[in-house]
Amino acid sequence: AAGVDFLSIVRSLRIIKVAKILRVARVLRVFSQLRLMLNSVVGSVFSLFWSFVMLTLIFYFFALLFVHDLTTFLLGNDVDDALKDELKSLFGSVQRGMLTLYLATTGGQDWENFYNIILKADTISPAI
Repeated sequence: AAGVDFLSIVRSLRIIKVAKILRVARVLRVFSQLRLMLNSVVGSVFSLFWSFVMLTLIFYFFALLFVHDLTTFLLGNDVDDALKDELKSLFGSVQRGMLTLYLATTGGQDWENFYNIILKADTISPAI
C-alpha cells in the first residue's frame, strides 16, 4: 500500500510539472510580441554602431577641411584679435571642429552663428 501511495504522489508531481510547463508556454505566447520587439532592437544595434562610425568620419573629414582652411587664413592674413579668438574657439583643433559641427548638426547651437563667424574669414569655408 505504501508503494501505491508513493507512485500516486510521483504521478501527481508529474502532472503538476506538466501543468507548470504548459503555464510557462502560455505566458511565453503572450510575450511573443515583446520578444519580437527585443529581437528587432538587438538586431539593429550593429546598424546603429556603423551609423555612428559613419557620422564620426563625416565630422572628422569636414572638421579637417575647416581647420586647415581657417588656419591658412589666420596665418596668411592680419586678423583682428576678436575674430582670431572666435575662430580658435570654434575651430582651433580638429576635435573642436568636430564638436562645433556636431553642435551645428544636432541643434546644440544654431548653425547660423557658426556660419556668420566663418563668413568673416573670407575663405572658401562658408561655401562648404
